[in-house]
Amino acid sequence: MCITRHVRGAGAVVLGSGLWIAAAMLSITPAAAAIPECTAAQLSLAAPAGMVIGDVPNIGSREMPKTVGGVAYVPANVLGDGAPEYCFVTGSVVTNPATKKTANFGAALPAKTHWNGKFMFQGCGGNCGTVFMGKPSAGLLSKGYPLFATDDGHISKAAPAARLWQNSESSWAVSSPGRRDDEAVTDFFYRAVHAVVLQGKELTKAFYGTPHLDRAYFEGCSDGGREGMVELARFPRDFDGIIAGDPYFDIGGEVANSLVGIKVQLRSRQAALTREQLSQIDQIVMSACDASDGVTDGLIQNPANCRFSPQRDLRRCGPSNAGRDCFTQDQMDSVSAIFSAITDRTGRILYPGYPVSDLSKGEPSTDNLGYWLAFNSPPDSLTGPEPWARDPGSQPQAWFWANQTSRYLIYADPPNFNALKTLDVDFEHQATASSSNFHATLGPETVARLQRQSAPGNGNVPADAAGFFRHGGKLILYHGYSDGDITPFRTIQYYRALASLHGGYGALQAHARLFMVPGMAHCGAGPAPNSFGQFEASPPADPAKDIVAALENWVEKGRPPSVIVATKFEHDDAKAAVLRTMPLCPYPAMARYEGHGDVNDAAHWTCPSSDQGLLQVGRTGLAAGSNADLN
Repeated sequence: MCITRHVRGAGAVVLGSGLWIAAAMLSITPAAAAIPECTAAQLSLAAPAGMVIGDVPNIGSREMPKTVGGVAYVPANVLGDGAPEYCFVTGSVVTNPATKKTANFGAALPAKTHWNGKFMFQGCGGNCGTVFMGKPSAGLLSKGYPLFATDDGHISKAAPAARLWQNSESSWAVSSPGRRDDEAVTDFFYRAVHAVVLQGKELTKAFYGTPHLDRAYFEGCSDGGREGMVELARFPRDFDGIIAGDPYFDIGGEVANSLVGIKVQLRSRQAALTREQLSQIDQIVMSACDASDGVTDGLIQNPANCRFSPQRDLRRCGPSNAGRDCFTQDQMDSVSAIFSAITDRTGRILYPGYPVSDLSKGEPSTDNLGYWLAFNSPPDSLTGPEPWARDPGSQPQAWFWANQTSRYLIYADPPNFNALKTLDVDFEHQATASSSNFHATLGPETVARLQRQSAPGNGNVPADAAGFFRHGGKLILYHGYSDGDITPFRTIQYYRALASLHGGYGALQAHARLFMVPGMAHCGAGPAPNSFGQFEASPPADPAKDIVAALENWVEKGRPPSVIVATKFEHDDAKAAVLRTMPLCPYPAMARYEGHGDVNDAAHWTCPSSDQGLLQVGRTGLAAGSNADLN
């Protein structure tokens, strides 16, 4: 859910040079179009029944070209040097013929001479409500892909906006207080993407004058990852290959985890955690865990194998040192609850805790745990629905999304709603032989409602992948090990369950591969290598360095990815200097340093095929429930 580059699954948001304005001014009339088919009249003729070409009000970035009648021609190089010209198209598709419900869409169509014969759908972010939250990917357009995206069937009242939480606004999910809008919610859960995919394929074939498409691919992160997993489960023949990153595919669990992370810090004035304190914890964790992967390099390959304990490793405040690089008992308990799994009242694990790596490194807007859950300074009030309202800048960013999602999507906006009070959560100590684990428990009615209200839109049932695999579909999952929004342990739990259904990890890897990304925050950013062809920062179309090329190579040539090389660029800009490269290995293998050469160079690391280093779980992984079986 980050505010600068990735917005819970959106494409990269690169604040730019103003060329969009020039491009739009030069090309909004049909006569100016260098792509002859790029006119409202021609595209309306090409549109299938149920699709209407026209302007839409919720393009998610002010940098997008301005359409006239739903069409704008964009010259070459506007997206960057070497980027091809393309036709930008917007409109709507009918998602339910019985009710005439519609979803808005956008498409970027390269010229016929540049088309690669394929189809690409790009996922949304947050709770969506916008079309293309960032500029279309120059890298994918350069590869010849027509790119489609949708708003998931609703318009965010905050769009377009410069702030992140334009796509957290969720009042669209209710038709009136206490009454959920089932049409809008169904579109968000699964129907809008499928409808736009079907109609988008027909528009693509008509635009390029062909009876068939060679291949169809999906790429998305966060909500985009969820959309991909829902497509895989419900509509297994929509795509030949799917890339799903950091998937937001357990909506109820994510709501609970976010609200628990806020509520545990509001138990007392001494319970809240500041971003500065999480930076202190970073240093302690790095000292304790960095070498656990065999090399001290400022990167933790497997955070689940750490042996960090808040009660043991944090310095407790005393009467004479309160607030001086120390933690109150309540703060230690807050840390423990955030890193621990949520259970029901019988002790059954419902949702895993967060990892302990890179909690508050990088810019404040980076999607790490400090950005998501911590305060700039302790709140000055513990009352009311937003107890820190006098200082909005100190609000944990999780509050915006979790409050909106729980209020409207889960509880349908009842009178006098208060997200923190509505969540039936208790906190308790669970004593073990070596430690005392402070964690959250949820009441049965809360558990049932979270599951019931979100299940149709989750896509997290491992058995539902069978149909996609049967027709030859290939799945690449990835997740940042330092994701502060959506804990990576939830994706690992899903993949573990998937392996148990398909004959183990070796057999599963014929269909699906998971790449964990050490040090990467939500969908990107973070202090470690985090760019591997996802979104805008696309390296060359090399299957070893580009996740889209890796998927193509697997689907079209039968060559599954044995490694994907991630790159850390200075300023998270693919044109900037390379700071570090690192191989990402298919789970459960862990990257291993060879013991010589530059530790920042992927050439001195390997992915041993028989390695199972990511299955090793230490104290933090056990507390977080990283290896728990979820029902």
